[in-house]
Amino acid sequence: MNQACFLHCKKKLSLPKNINTSYCGVLTPCTPVDNSMEQRQFQRFPLRCRLKVQGKNQSGHPFVETTELINISGGGALFSTRMTDHYVQGQTIEANILLPGTPDIQGSMTTSAKVISISNRIDSSDDKSNGCIQIAVHFLEPFRLLRRNEPATVNRKKQAASR
Repeated sequence: MNQACFLHCKKKLSLPKNINTSYCGVLTPCTPVDNSMEQRQFQRFPLRCRLKVQGKNQSGHPFVETTELINISGGGALFSTRMTDHYVQGQTIEANILLPGTPDIQGSMTTSAKVISISNRIDSSDDKSNGCIQIAVHFLEPFRLLRRNEPATVNRKKQAASR
Protein backbone atom coordinates (compact mmCIF):
# COMPACT_ATOMS: atom_id res chain seq x y z
CA MET A 1 0.00 0.00 0.00
CA ASN A 2 1.77 3.17 -1.16
CA GLN A 3 -0.34 5.81 0.63
CA ALA A 4 -1.77 4.42 3.85
CA CYS A 5 -5.03 5.91 4.99
CA PHE A 6 -8.27 4.84 6.50
CA LEU A 7 -11.88 5.90 6.37
CA HIS A 8 -13.39 6.61 9.73
CA CYS A 9 -16.78 8.29 9.98
CA LYS A 10 -16.46 9.24 6.30
CA LYS A 11 -13.33 11.31 6.98
CA LYS A 12 -10.10 10.39 5.21
CA LEU A 13 -7.14 10.64 7.57
CA SER A 14 -3.64 10.37 6.06
CA LEU A 15 -1.00 8.44 7.96
CA PRO A 16 2.72 7.96 7.39
CA LYS A 17 3.43 5.63 4.45
CA ASN A 18 4.85 2.89 6.69
CA ILE A 19 1.61 2.32 8.60
CA ASN A 20 -0.91 0.02 6.95
CA THR A 21 -4.53 -0.21 8.00
CA SER A 22 -7.10 -2.94 7.76
CA TYR A 23 -10.83 -2.40 7.66
CA CYS A 24 -11.25 -3.53 11.27
CA GLY A 25 -9.31 -0.46 12.40
CA VAL A 26 -6.06 -2.14 13.46
CA LEU A 27 -2.80 -0.55 12.33
CA THR A 28 0.18 -2.79 11.73
CA PRO A 29 3.76 -2.12 10.62
CA CYS A 30 4.53 -2.63 6.95
CA THR A 31 7.54 -4.24 5.28
CA PRO A 32 10.84 -3.21 6.87
CA VAL A 33 13.01 -0.69 5.05
CA ASP A 34 16.50 -1.76 3.94
CA ASN A 35 18.66 0.97 5.44
CA SER A 36 22.23 -0.27 5.93
CA MET A 37 23.42 3.05 7.41
CA GLU A 38 21.13 2.76 10.44
CA GLN A 39 20.20 -0.15 12.64
CA ARG A 40 16.48 0.62 12.37
CA GLN A 41 14.13 -1.86 10.75
CA PHE A 42 11.69 0.83 9.62
CA GLN A 43 11.99 4.29 8.12
CA ARG A 44 11.16 7.17 10.49
CA PHE A 45 8.65 9.89 9.61
CA PRO A 46 8.39 13.26 11.34
CA LEU A 47 4.97 13.50 12.96
CA ARG A 48 4.39 16.40 15.33
CA CYS A 49 1.18 15.83 17.24
CA ARG A 50 -0.03 15.34 20.80
CA LEU A 51 0.77 12.09 22.57
CA LYS A 52 -0.85 10.92 25.79
CA VAL A 53 1.39 8.58 27.80
CA GLN A 54 0.29 6.45 30.75
CA GLY A 55 2.49 4.31 32.92
CA LYS A 56 3.99 3.80 36.36
CA ASN A 57 7.05 5.73 37.50
CA GLN A 58 10.10 4.21 39.22
CA SER A 59 8.25 4.23 42.56
CA GLY A 60 5.30 2.35 41.06
CA HIS A 61 2.97 5.36 41.13
CA PRO A 62 0.73 5.79 38.06
CA PHE A 63 1.22 8.87 35.87
CA VAL A 64 -0.46 10.39 32.82
CA GLU A 65 1.27 12.92 30.61
CA THR A 66 0.28 14.70 27.43
CA THR A 67 3.39 15.57 25.43
CA GLU A 68 4.56 15.87 21.82
CA LEU A 69 5.40 13.11 19.39
CA ILE A 70 8.56 13.87 17.37
CA ASN A 71 8.62 11.01 14.88
CA ILE A 72 7.17 7.57 14.25
CA SER A 73 8.09 4.40 12.36
CA GLY A 74 6.52 1.01 11.81
CA GLY A 75 8.26 -0.27 14.94
CA GLY A 76 8.41 2.64 17.36
CA ALA A 77 8.34 6.35 18.07
CA LEU A 78 10.29 9.20 19.62
CA PHE A 79 8.73 11.82 21.89
CA SER A 80 9.88 14.61 24.18
CA THR A 81 9.02 15.06 27.85
CA ARG A 82 9.83 17.28 30.81
CA MET A 83 8.88 14.51 33.26
CA THR A 84 12.42 13.17 33.46
CA ASP A 85 11.83 11.11 36.61
CA HIS A 86 8.90 9.15 35.13
CA TYR A 87 10.79 7.05 32.59
CA VAL A 88 13.34 4.22 32.81
CA GLN A 89 14.77 1.97 30.14
CA GLY A 90 12.74 -1.26 29.82
CA GLN A 91 9.56 0.31 31.21
CA THR A 92 6.21 -0.53 29.55
CA ILE A 93 3.86 2.37 28.82
CA GLU A 94 0.59 2.99 27.00
CA ALA A 95 1.04 5.42 24.09
CA ASN A 96 -2.06 7.16 22.75
CA ILE A 97 -1.53 9.32 19.64
CA LEU A 98 -4.24 11.99 19.52
CA LEU A 99 -5.21 12.33 15.85
CA PRO A 100 -5.35 15.92 14.60
CA GLY A 101 -8.36 16.93 12.53
CA THR A 102 -10.83 14.75 14.45
CA PRO A 103 -12.46 17.20 16.91
CA ASP A 104 -15.94 15.68 16.52
CA ILE A 105 -14.87 12.16 17.46
CA GLN A 106 -11.59 12.83 19.30
CA GLY A 107 -9.86 10.07 17.33
CA SER A 108 -6.72 8.41 18.61
CA MET A 109 -4.45 5.42 18.02
CA THR A 110 -3.24 3.51 21.08
CA THR A 111 -0.73 0.74 21.76
CA SER A 112 1.62 -0.63 24.41
CA ALA A 113 5.26 0.31 24.05
CA LYS A 114 8.58 -0.38 25.75
CA VAL A 115 11.04 2.42 26.57
CA ILE A 116 14.28 1.53 24.77
CA SER A 117 16.25 4.76 25.03
CA ILE A 118 16.32 7.96 27.07
CA SER A 119 18.48 10.84 25.85
CA ASN A 120 19.15 14.50 26.48
CA ARG A 121 19.35 15.29 22.77
CA ILE A 122 18.37 18.81 21.78
CA ASP A 123 15.43 19.01 19.40
CA SER A 124 16.67 20.08 15.95
CA SER A 125 13.84 22.66 15.64
CA ASP A 126 15.00 24.37 18.81
CA ASP A 127 18.40 25.66 19.95
CA LYS A 128 18.00 24.62 23.55
CA SER A 129 16.67 21.58 25.38
CA ASN A 130 14.43 23.66 27.76
CA GLY A 131 14.48 20.82 30.27
CA CYS A 132 13.17 18.19 27.87
CA ILE A 133 14.49 14.71 27.27
CA GLN A 134 13.68 12.41 24.38
CA ILE A 135 12.17 8.98 24.90
CA ALA A 136 12.43 6.29 22.21
CA VAL A 137 9.90 3.46 22.42
CA HIS A 138 9.34 0.16 20.62
CA PHE A 139 5.71 -0.78 19.86
CA LEU A 140 4.72 -4.07 21.49
CA GLU A 141 1.44 -4.59 19.61
CA PRO A 142 -0.54 -3.19 16.67
CA PHE A 143 -2.34 0.12 17.13
CA ARG A 144 -6.00 0.16 18.11
CA LEU A 145 -8.15 2.98 16.75
CA LEU A 146 -10.32 4.71 19.31
CA ARG A 147 -12.85 7.52 19.38
CA ARG A 148 -14.21 9.19 22.47
CA ASN A 149 -17.32 10.77 20.96
CA GLU A 150 -19.85 9.93 18.30
CA PRO A 151 -19.58 12.21 15.26
CA ALA A 152 -22.04 15.14 15.40
CA THR A 153 -23.91 13.85 12.32
CA VAL A 154 -24.53 10.48 14.00
CA ASN A 155 -25.76 12.18 17.18
CA ARG A 156 -28.18 14.37 15.19
CA LYS A 157 -29.55 11.28 13.37
CA LYS A 158 -30.02 9.45 16.69
CA GLN A 159 -31.85 12.45 18.17
CA ALA A 160 -34.10 12.75 15.11
CA ALA A 161 -34.91 9.02 15.21
CA SER A 162 -35.90 9.17 18.88
CA ARG A 163 -38.48 11.93 18.29
